Amino acid sequence: MKKFFTLIAILSVTFAGAQAQGIDNSYQFADKDGNIIEDGTTVVRNEPEIDPFGGVAMQSGIFIKNVSAPQNNQVRIHTTITRLDNGNVQVCFPTVCHSYNTTGYTNQSENGKIATGELKSIQAEWLPNGTEAYGECIVKHQAFALTPFGKNWIDNEGPTITVHYIFADPAGISQHTMQNQPPTWYDAQGRQLTAPARGLNVVRLGDGSVRKVYRK
Repeated sequence: MKKFFTLIAILSVTFAGAQAQGIDNSYQFADKDGNIIEDGTTVVRNEPEIDPFGGVAMQSGIFIKNVSAPQNNQVRIHTTITRLDNGNVQVCFPTVCHSYNTTGYTNQSENGKIATGELKSIQAEWLPNGTEAYGECIVKHQAFALTPFGKNWIDNEGPTITVHYIFADPAGISQHTMQNQPPTWYDAQGRQLTAPARGLNVVRLGDGSVRKVYRK
C-alpha cells in the first residue's frame, strides 16, 4: 500500500512538472475585436483621455481571451512595472481593482473565469499625476492559466504583453464626457450614487461607455 501511494505522489509531481513546462496558450491577450496579440508583443499607447475626476487616464485597450481552456478553468494576470515616471497603474481583473505606484514589483490579480471563446478586458491603465505630468510608463502583463487538479490548482505560465504608455502631447487629450449629460455613478453592487465614493466605483459616461474607477 505504501508503494502505491508513493507511485501516486510521483505521478502527481511528474504531471504538474509537465504542465508547467512551456507556455500555456489556452488564454491569450487580444484587442477589443478579439484579434490575438502575439506573445511578447509591445504595444504603444499615446492617446490620453480626461477621466471622470478631471485627471488624465491612458487606457491599455488589452483584453484576455479564453482560446481553448475548459469552462471550469481560471486565469489571473501578473503585472510588473518597469518604468513609471509618475502617477500609478491600475488593473481591475476580473472585478477587483489594484493600484500600483512602484517599479520592479510584480503583483497578481484575483482568479477569474472566462467562457471558452469569450473576451474580458483586463481594465489596465496608467493614471499620470495631472494634465501636465508628461512622461512614460512601461508595464508587462502575463497571463497564468489555472487548471484544477484534485483539490488544488496547477499554475501554468501563459503569454506576456508589454504596454508602453507615452504622455507627451496635451493637444491629443480627448474629453471623455458628453456635452449635455453628466456621468452616472454606481457602487460595486450596482446601486446608483449621487457622487463617487471611496473604493470601487462604476461610472457610465455620457457616450454610453462604462468604466470602473478606484478612488482612495
